[in-house]
Amino acid sequence: MFYGVSKNKNGKEISNYDKYLPWEEGEFSGKISYELDSGENFEIYRNFAKKNPYIFDKNANDISKNFEIDKTSGNKFFYEQTKVDEDLFETVMIIHQKEVEMNSKSQNSLIQKASNIMLTGEDSISFQKVIRKIK
Repeated sequence: MFYGVSKNKNGKEISNYDKYLPWEEGEFSGKISYELDSGENFEIYRNFAKKNPYIFDKNANDISKNFEIDKTSGNKFFYEQTKVDEDLFETVMIIHQKEVEMNSKSQNSLIQKASNIMLTGEDSISFQKVIRKIK
């Protein structure tokens, strides 16, 4: 919603636009309301077939043209409001399938830390080591 959906393949087999395009006929759009830390409220309506969204303030005034509009990336409203660019947003907010795989060493470490937290309340205190020391 904040950055649109790219029609560029960027070396992939299929573009994100084609990947997320609805299967059925119909509008490929949506809207979202959000509040900034300053207390300002906004609503965005985006038709993904078009580059730029409509941005409305709390009084439903169209303020889309109040923000920089880049020919390539479109309206920069969200970056201007939050200083969060598209790459940072995607890195923090989206987990892609198969990008969260862990090797067995990392899995074992995670399982050990989770066990320690469940049994002792601390991730660095090994329950097994504590039992050995008590004995």
